[in-house]
This record gives sequence, C-alpha cells and structure tokens, in this order.
Amino acid sequence: MFQVQQAEFEALAAGRTARLRSVVFGREQGLPGLRPSRDYSPGALRSRDGRLWLPMLTDVAVVNPANLKENLAPPPVVIEQVVVDGRTVAAYETGEFAAASQAPGPIPSREAAPRLHLSPGHQQVQFEFTALSFAAPENVEFKIRLRGFDKNWLEVGGRRAAYYPHLPPGDYTFDVTACNSDGIWSEAGASLALTAAPRLWETLWFRLTAPAVAFSLLGGGALLALRRRHRQQVERLELERGMERERSRVAQDLHDDLGAGLTQISLNTALAQNPAVTPDLASGLLQEIDQRAPELVTALDEIVWAVNPKNDTVPALARYLCQFAQTCAHPAGMACRLEVAPSLPEVPVGAEQRHHLFLAFKEALHNALQHSGASELKLAITVNAQTLAVTLADNGRGFAPGPEREGADGLDNMQTRLERLGGRCAVTSAPGQGTTVTLLLPLAGQQPSDGSEKSGPRGPQLTRPRLVPACHCGHRRATAIVTVVNAAPLR
Repeated sequence: MFQVQQAEFEALAAGRTARLRSVVFGREQGLPGLRPSRDYSPGALRSRDGRLWLPMLTDVAVVNPANLKENLAPPPVVIEQVVVDGRTVAAYETGEFAAASQAPGPIPSREAAPRLHLSPGHQQVQFEFTALSFAAPENVEFKIRLRGFDKNWLEVGGRRAAYYPHLPPGDYTFDVTACNSDGIWSEAGASLALTAAPRLWETLWFRLTAPAVAFSLLGGGALLALRRRHRQQVERLELERGMERERSRVAQDLHDDLGAGLTQISLNTALAQNPAVTPDLASGLLQEIDQRAPELVTALDEIVWAVNPKNDTVPALARYLCQFAQTCAHPAGMACRLEVAPSLPEVPVGAEQRHHLFLAFKEALHNALQHSGASELKLAITVNAQTLAVTLADNGRGFAPGPEREGADGLDNMQTRLERLGGRCAVTSAPGQGTTVTLLLPLAGQQPSDGSEKSGPRGPQLTRPRLVPACHCGHRRATAIVTVVNAAPLR
C-alpha cells in the first residue's frame, strides 16, 4: 500500500516537482501477507466513518486513515565517511575531526568543522551519509548538493552515497538533508567543507606565468632561429667572399707566374726559330727556356698545393715547407737542418693562411740563399700555446738593424702578410752572427698538448739525428740533418 500527500499532487500539478513522493506500507510496517484480488470492480469502498475497505482473495482489509499519525520530527542527518579513490580519509566517530593526512579521522559537527583537504590527482570522491529515523527508514529520502560544483539540490531518493569524479581545484561544501516517512525535511542537515588541492599546472601562479614563459620561449626560439639564419647567411657570404678571393688569388698567380713565364718561353722560342738570329744567340735563348721551364713547374706546384684541401692541416704544411726548403737549399750548396715536433696537431689551416705564410717563408728563404752567404740553414716548426712557429735561421754574415734601403721591402712584405693573418714576423740578426726569422701564426681549435712536450733547463731535448739526402739526385753537399725535438720553440 502506498500513501501520497495531497501537497505532492498539488506541487506536481504546479510544476514545482517532477515526481510524486509516496510512503510504502508493507510487512515491515505490520501488514499481513494478504493476496489482493484483481479484475473486479469496484476494487475498494469507503464507508461513512472514513475507513477504506479493500477486498482480497480470501479476506477483506480495512484501513482506518484516522489511525495514521503524522511524524513531524525531521530526522537528524549524519555524514558517515568520506572515501577518496577507495581509501577512507574521514569517518564519523565522536564528533571530533582529524586532518586527511591522519585519516581515517572523525567527521565533525556543523559548528566546528575544519576543512578537509584532498590531495592533487585524486580520481573519485565518495560521500556516505544516513538519517537517524527508525520509523519506516526505507521511506527516508535524501537531497544532496556540493556547493561549488552543483548548481541546485539533487534528489537521490533513498540512496545513501554520493559520488563525484575528479574535482577541479577549489573550495567546496557538501550538504545533505533528509525527510522522514511523512515528508518532513530536516532544515539543518549536515555539511562538510573540503578543499581540492591543485596540481602544479593547475595553480594560479602557474596559469599566470605559463603564458609569459611560453611566449618568452617562443620569442626566444624565434629570435634564436633568426639569429642562426642570419649567422648562416653571414657565413655563406663570408664563404663566398673567401672563394672569390681565392679564385682571384689563383687567377693572379697563374697570370703573374705561369702567364709571364709562358709568354717569355713563347717569345724565346719564336726568336730561336728566326733565321736571322745567330746560332750563339739561339743557343742562349734555348738555355734560358731550359732554366725557365722548371721554375714554372715549381710555381704550378705551389699553386696546386695552396688550393688542395688535403693540405689544410699543420702536418701537411710542415711537410711542404721542409720539402721546399731542402729543394731550394740544394742548388745553393747549403746543408738544411730540420727540427720538427714529433706530433704536430691535426689543426686546420686555411688556404689563404697557407698561401700568405708560404709566401713569407719563401721570401725569408730566398733572402737567406741570396744574401746571407751561409753554409747551413736550420728550419724549426713547432706548435705552442695555439700558435704555429716557423723559424728559419742561417749561420751567414747577418746584418745590423737600421733604416731599410730603397727597394728592399721584403721584410715589410713578410710582416704585412703575417699581420693580415693575425700573426707577426720577428727578425733577429747581428753582423757575423747570422739571421733568424720567426713566423708566428695563431691557430683555431688548437687542443692543449700532452705532457710529453716539455723542454728541460738546457733547452729542447733532441733525439739522435739521422742523415738523409736532401734530394734523390745525389749532388754535392745535398744533405739535410733531420732532428726531432719535443715541441719546445726555438729562440
């Protein structure tokens, strides 16, 4: 049997509610187990005294509405426990309360309710509650609301639990109220305040700073990209300018050395074939051609060596300078003493650097061969403190420092070439004490040498010298004394 209040019908008709609330009477309320009759009309009668007569299959049930007393006492509501992700964080015990970190702790009364704190990253929050009503407890119904999440009250019927998924960071208050079997709602109900802690990226300061940081990163990335692109453009332009300079230099060398030499050979050949030229003059022209041709071969070899990228290292440069010094010292009848560090670093040396360094070295070597009157040359090549040092010394007559003579600009040319490369040229000489020319070239990317490159208090420690021929033709005094030193620069 079901009982519905007249006010419920009026509220439903007025649209104030969407459902009718009824009170159930069954065996638990004392009704006997009678089987109702069906398919007969009328199914019920009302007598003059207001009682209701309901025919059953074997009996008649009589209901006296006057004996139904309305329960005006609203049921007290209690929040039993709070469960977060399957773990109880607070429970009702004696009206006291503990923090969530000390869970399970008691849930407080409304008057002294501290706030319950939920850890970041929770997935589900479950509130379990009940109402203390012993008269028809199955007819007790509940309404819940989570302030800050729910806009209105939610009617959950007789269900005694509320489930909420991951709560956004913020402050909330869970409210629950109940009504007894006669529809009398509790005005006080029960409440519990709680705070859902935010994750790092959900905090206010993170939300405020994240756009600024992201904008800064994007702006910085864009700026770095633009700078990198600009740097690449500058490097490409510098590379193109370097290639243009190298092409111009090679073209100038070919024109000045090979062009002029070939022109001279062509003129001498034409004159030697002229019938009007005497045999003695023709023989002199042919002899001049024979002398000029090897010079052109040497000049061509120098040009090819300067542009070959395989020679862009310090060891390759040292080998070529030693070979060139031996080749030039042999015709002059000079002994060539080579002192080269045993392990020169594989540091790159550009074509322009090699070209200017070689021309300065060539100028110093030719000065020694033509003006020193020496019997021995000493070439030392070392690397120290990221600087390549090429030292050429002779035991000739030397000279006294003073104002340069007109037309003698070789020393200035060497100094100018080295200064163009960021280095310098040092010349030391005295009458009767020979001349020493040191060419210093800074290197890029030079790594510190190991501890084996040391010199003692008496200067460089020399290994046992070995004698090798300066060239393969076996001419007189064509000997070079090759000595390996431990990388200490000569002075």
